[in-house]
Amino acid sequence: MKRVLATAAAALLLAMPLEAGAQVPPTPPRDQWYAQNDTGHWSDGTRVRIDESCLSLPASEQAACSLEAFRAKPFTVIAFIDSGINPYQQDFRAPDFVHHPSQFIEGYPAGPEPVELSFDVADAEGYAAARDADEDSLSEITRNRLYWFPGTRIIGGYSSGAGGAGTYSERNIIDENGHGTGVASVAAGQFYGSNPNALIVMVEGLGANGLNWATSQPWIDIVSNSWGNIGNVPLGSTTATRNATRRGQTVAFAAGNGTTNTNSHRQCVPLTAVCTPPIWSDNGGPAPIEDPCKCKTPDSNPSMTSPYGGPSWILTVGATSPINGQPHWWHSIPVDVSSFGSKWRAAAYDGVLPTENRDFGGTSCATPTTSGVLSAVIERAREVLGDTVGGQRPGQVVAAASPGATLPEAGPLADGALTRVEAESIVLKTANTVPFDPVEATWDYAIRPTTGTPYDHAVQGYGVVDRGSKSRALQVLLGEAPMPDRAEVDQVIAGFDTLRNAVWGNP
Repeated sequence: MKRVLATAAAALLLAMPLEAGAQVPPTPPRDQWYAQNDTGHWSDGTRVRIDESCLSLPASEQAACSLEAFRAKPFTVIAFIDSGINPYQQDFRAPDFVHHPSQFIEGYPAGPEPVELSFDVADAEGYAAARDADEDSLSEITRNRLYWFPGTRIIGGYSSGAGGAGTYSERNIIDENGHGTGVASVAAGQFYGSNPNALIVMVEGLGANGLNWATSQPWIDIVSNSWGNIGNVPLGSTTATRNATRRGQTVAFAAGNGTTNTNSHRQCVPLTAVCTPPIWSDNGGPAPIEDPCKCKTPDSNPSMTSPYGGPSWILTVGATSPINGQPHWWHSIPVDVSSFGSKWRAAAYDGVLPTENRDFGGTSCATPTTSGVLSAVIERAREVLGDTVGGQRPGQVVAAASPGATLPEAGPLADGALTRVEAESIVLKTANTVPFDPVEATWDYAIRPTTGTPYDHAVQGYGVVDRGSKSRALQVLLGEAPMPDRAEVDQVIAGFDTLRNAVWGNP
């Protein structure tokens, strides 16, 4: 029943006609659709430092001072199940992170070994030279063991499977594909991340093994997944994510990924065909299809039919255009919330400098971006409550007041605690609802039309998570603004959750 209803909802959305009108090239030109040209991007590139006050001390005293500063600082940890990470990237660089994570992250195991890297070579001679210099140590990294990377905010690296081949020899945890570096960058990069203070755990290898490991670690706050069904799904994966969320960990999944999300739409075969409506070239005329992904059948993989993105306890994220907020490609329905999924910038897997970046998009971009915003909410709550313990506590508590902490007079923290559900609700209900714009849709081939009815919320969820919504979320958290009344969306999402629970069980 669930699959029939989900498919019916998708068909209804796709059947709605666009308003007639001349198709015109987009403004601004496509080569300006990048985040570095967007004044609303997250970060000014300021380097993250925890122990700034320790730098003036004699060298012999700096280490002890630095560790004390780390132990007094609240952190949030995001794990990414993906293709690996480029630890040489300056987007993740943090020179003061030289202490073993177990010394400042409650519950982090004491055994993981450091992977020392040649950052001086990377900065002076580039990525390839650094890879060559570190080949011996990188080749010794084994699977199913946790490591950490001093001098970066990558406090964890764990390989549960291959991350994908590329130009360089495949090495465990190290990204030879580019996708994993991208997702970590848009969530936690100091240049491109929605929370440049978040700590990173990269779990290389898509599938149940890595997911089950990450969801079993109570010191990890959020597990962000930008992948979908890749074969038969062990029932244990669904059980693992449910147990994790019951404990208080957030598990986020990108909508629209999986084996059924193919690029075989009839408009894309042969590859020289032209979409209807056409893709517009820079000179204003219709352009040939160079990438069949651009013609993927909209909403061909309803998210609630996925054992990963479907259960109601999962935070399912859709993708929107950063230009107009409209639902965008690699998207499916229903979703809980949406964020940027087109022409965003992220660190490159084979570069070092901030200028060595890439175009990133899809729900693969939207999900970690949202995870970064959620981590910022949890991190701020811990800071206000004086909570340096972190992780999950009984009752799904993710931030708890320390003795003597001064509590806000209003808002979610007034009772001295923040739960997973409260934190997620703040991010969802402060998201921006963006009405469908038929004029914009006449030139953007990837937009998913909405109907002007509650079905909008099946496509967009509560709305778009962006810089403005992050600011509102923090105001709501601190009691400086009321929680927005989103009763109409609550009702729609509750209806979908009833269907989800009928298939996957109760949260």
